[in-house]
Amino acid sequence: MDRVQRTADFCKDGYSACRVAIRQQQRLEEARAIYEAIGDRSGQADCTRDLGDMLRMQNCYVEAAERLEEARGIFESIEDRLGTANCTWSLGEVLRMQSRYIEAVERLEEAKAAFEAVGDRLGAANSTLSLGDVLLMQCRYEEATERAEEAKAIFESIGERLSVANCTWYLGDVLRRQNQYGEATQRLEEAKASFVSIGHSLGAANCIWSLGEVLRMETRYEQAVEQLEEARAIFNAIVCC
Repeated sequence: MDRVQRTADFCKDGYSACRVAIRQQQRLEEARAIYEAIGDRSGQADCTRDLGDMLRMQNCYVEAAERLEEARGIFESIEDRLGTANCTWSLGEVLRMQSRYIEAVERLEEAKAAFEAVGDRLGAANSTLSLGDVLLMQCRYEEATERAEEAKAIFESIGERLSVANCTWYLGDVLRRQNQYGEATQRLEEAKASFVSIGHSLGAANCIWSLGEVLRMETRYEQAVEQLEEARAIFNAIVCC
């Protein structure tokens, strides 16, 4: 298949994905209207939160925040503490992606406490890792590492293998950014093995790319090219699937 054909197929796949997302959004809007009409506040809140999360994933942050605040208000009114916590976490993520770090930390700390209060360890771990992301974006590496280690320990305790692998990659990448190449390589190789063992190609590719970056920074260019080419091949294979 030539490059033009691959490009055309990629654009077609992207267009198809957009159409699917639009249909999903329309169905959520329809379901939300039905729940509202029959007075099902819980269903209405769930649909509103899902719409907010869809908008968040599309980088439509203002619209996402409006939906999530609306959903959060409904969850609070029906005393659904878990629903409220999930909305609070999503709002923290919106603020993080907008680089509004102080507000993001406030929301994420609130979400973490709320998840802990209802015994949702997965939610608490995700909030902890998100707090690490905020710190990482501010180049506060030591604090980011502490948060990631804390999240990793929780994920390990509840058997979340994919999340453990993600934390391990995260820790390796933090070390890479600090030019601690030996320790970074150990973490990244560990994460890569974890991703491979659970069949997660994207995670493995991210690790291989990071390992290539370590080699590049060490001026080991031939080995770096090998790793980066391997990562690119996996990324391309994922896109073409």
